Amino acid sequence: MNSRKVAGVICIILGIVLCVGLITFQYNHCVEMWNNTYKNQEYASAMEYFLEVSNGAIFISIAVGVIPVITGAWLLRQSE
Repeated sequence: MNSRKVAGVICIILGIVLCVGLITFQYNHCVEMWNNTYKNQEYASAMEYFLEVSNGAIFISIAVGVIPVITGAWLLRQSE
């Protein structure tokens, strides 16, 4: 197997894991904030609070995850 192909697949997997991990970390932080502060009186659920305050964090998480995915796709195209 070509080393560029292996590196491309690893980059794609890394990007996906990074994106999901960052969003999960932010969601867990919002759940903790919702449970331990008075946010539960302002928002009906932790998910509603997460979607309200985490738009920037979601965008950054996706952007950080897309960079290795694009790199991996480029490496896969170069290995053909």
